[in-house]
Amino acid sequence: MNERSVVVPVLPLFAGLALLMVGNGLLSSLLGIRSDLEGFPTLVIGIVMAMYYVGFLVGSLLSPRWLVTVGHIPVFAGLTTLAAATALSYSLLVDPVAWGVGRKAREHGYVSTVTSQRGMRSDPTRNPT
Repeated sequence: MNERSVVVPVLPLFAGLALLMVGNGLLSSLLGIRSDLEGFPTLVIGIVMAMYYVGFLVGSLLSPRWLVTVGHIPVFAGLTTLAAATALSYSLLVDPVAWGVGRKAREHGYVSTVTSQRGMRSDPTRNPT
């Protein structure tokens, strides 16, 4: 078995993960800048940005259970959709509470997406039934 036959099947998965990480980093930076431009107080900006860690913690605790009960593909699809919808909602709702809840939900979706991708990468031949 040569190296190419091992790398080629998982290359799209790694490319998607790289795009996900870059997009998450850019959106996090943009949210901090935009909240300052909207005139939110510094303490409120800090709380909104700290919701990243709350979402990361909740997502890392809940996603393994969901992966076992539901499966990798439905968790990936559902929580990627959640992360994308909350990213779009920032322009619709200019409110620190909505942004904090959205940031928590988006990071929950992000960490669960990364976790499900890890599972798909480590066990790509598993039968999804």
